[in-house]
Amino acid sequence: MTFLSLAFLSGVLFLQEFSQLPSRGWIAVAFICCFLCYKLKARAYPILIAVLLGFSWCLWQAHAVASFTLKPEWEGRPLWLEGEVISLPRVSPHQTSCVFRIRSIRDEKLSHPVSTSINLSWPNDPKQSHHTVSPLHVGDEWRLAVRLKKIHSTMNPGGFDFEAWAFQNGIRARGYVVLQEKPTLLAEHPWRFPVARLRQSIQERAQQTLPPSQTSPWLVALMVGERAGIAQSEWEVLRNTGTNHLMAIAGLHIGFMSALAHWLTVRLWRYPRLLYYLPAQQAGACASLLMAMIYSALAGFSIPTQRALVMIAVYLLATLCRRTIPLWQAWSLALLLVLLLNPLSVLSSSFWLSFVTLALIIYGLSGRLAPQGFWWHWGRPQWVLALGLLPLSLWLFMQYSLVSFLANFIAIPWVGFTILPLCFLSAILLLLCPFLANYSLLLADKSLALLWAILGWLAELPWAIWHQSIPNYAYLIAATMGVVILLLPRGFPGRYLGMLWLLPALFFIPTSPNWGALQFTLLDVGQGLSAVVQTQTHVLVFDTGARLGPESDMG
Repeated sequence: MTFLSLAFLSGVLFLQEFSQLPSRGWIAVAFICCFLCYKLKARAYPILIAVLLGFSWCLWQAHAVASFTLKPEWEGRPLWLEGEVISLPRVSPHQTSCVFRIRSIRDEKLSHPVSTSINLSWPNDPKQSHHTVSPLHVGDEWRLAVRLKKIHSTMNPGGFDFEAWAFQNGIRARGYVVLQEKPTLLAEHPWRFPVARLRQSIQERAQQTLPPSQTSPWLVALMVGERAGIAQSEWEVLRNTGTNHLMAIAGLHIGFMSALAHWLTVRLWRYPRLLYYLPAQQAGACASLLMAMIYSALAGFSIPTQRALVMIAVYLLATLCRRTIPLWQAWSLALLLVLLLNPLSVLSSSFWLSFVTLALIIYGLSGRLAPQGFWWHWGRPQWVLALGLLPLSLWLFMQYSLVSFLANFIAIPWVGFTILPLCFLSAILLLLCPFLANYSLLLADKSLALLWAILGWLAELPWAIWHQSIPNYAYLIAATMGVVILLLPRGFPGRYLGMLWLLPALFFIPTSPNWGALQFTLLDVGQGLSAVVQTQTHVLVFDTGARLGPESDMG
């Protein structure tokens, strides 16, 4: 199962190496090759078939997303759209943005039926004060006058690629509402997206209840998975301490809450009458699975929560059936199901971080002889992740947190045992008893503020961040082999030779001009030119281009 899932992933990744999307005819060619492999019983034919199926499935999904392209004559001109809001609105001081699914587009001539999604911005009325409550609701149908444009993004190494994110989520254009033409609300559908409406209700009530503080937006993120309104300086604290994964609902949070539900149910189920109907462990498995489903739904079924939910479901269903299942089998099944749901998720860094993190935990902790003690339960996992994620962190973000081990050693139990239960309790109380929710949210905010002070101190250490780049796949593969060897069980012969595999990536130095010389580069930054002058020890950037927001520009 593991090799077949990895082969399917290899087929999906093979498509990403094409500079242009191949035609759908290659799907037929791939199926013919699958048939020939099966008939000829070629060596390792199941692996070859899995690779071809992964390539075909990803190609089919990519063509389904790319089937709509904004016409040149539509770009920048007023158009009338009919459709519905399908995502939680994000409110900012100047605009409210959401994902809008189009049902039809009407230009100056006639109406065109369309089925695609766009990223839509609704400018706020400057005469009114800014509110955190959105006038938009998930499921509402609108007729809007908008101006659209194609999605273009930067491909800066280590930065966010908005174009790849949009393609992964099926978003094919971006635009804004023209307020000169009055928008028309066609219908309200509160039950069409019940989970999303529930998330929006919790989000709005939490934003109205929470006191204004530096950490209050993070509590909303831990309740419903939405991270709008968080300053870049706060993200920098998390990046510098390697704790990004703690401030959004992910597999770790679902694991904590599922374990808590299992523990409480087993303790409360040990009454004779209840045990007659169902054993305590099986009752705990049912409660744990229910908790995982609820918390994943609150997060909007993001990629990390999908992986965690599948793995927990496989493990707990095996428990209910009184069976055991290897952890690698559950990991492989989760990988395969996530790729079947959306093979384009490989474009997201969260996909790689989620599956690689869990694979490292399984590899670094399983297969040992009766490990016991505090180190094996808390210290060893942090050491495995701190070392194991080194190549991937340098490849994706070109930096690595040297304090991540200490920061996660403190923050993971703090968040898991105090802040997460309080956030989940607050989400329930916001719907049932807002008065009590005030106190639970205040307690969660004070606890998170104390943790944030510790993380902020660690992030400001002069040696907290190590900046390094991995230039190509050869360096990445060598570094990955190095951490795989280093994480072998103690006593394995030649284990420390893994350091040799890490040396190329750790000590790679990009080329720079010779002493007394300089390198001049002229960059097109959209609204002008940026001049970059590099010497052997310094880099000067003159003109950073257009300002993209209060905290970012093209530079």
